[in-house]
Amino acid sequence: MDVERLFCEFCGGAFLSKVSVFMNSSGKLTYFKNPKRKINLKGLQYDIPKMKGGRGCQDMILREDDLLHGEYKQLVHRVNRQKRADIKTINDTLDGNYWAGG
Repeated sequence: MDVERLFCEFCGGAFLSKVSVFMNSSGKLTYFKNPKRKINLKGLQYDIPKMKGGRGCQDMILREDDLLHGEYKQLVHRVNRQKRADIKTINDTLDGNYWAGG
């Protein structure tokens, strides 16, 4: 279960909905979807603008595939590299492989 996921793993769309999770005394998880929560209404009132592209573009990210182009690809790569470095630092600290001087 990946709680940091923004897009559906099957279709790639931004259709994930938040649910409440309850745990009873025996440890069983119960999921509850709030019917009053508004779904993503993006594109229903006004048209979604066409993608412009180019350097420094601020296009809307509607699908997971949009993260694999241009500056977003660099951003995703940078975030993943930082996550790996953080995990390595934590593991080294827990294993005792650290230097306390800096």
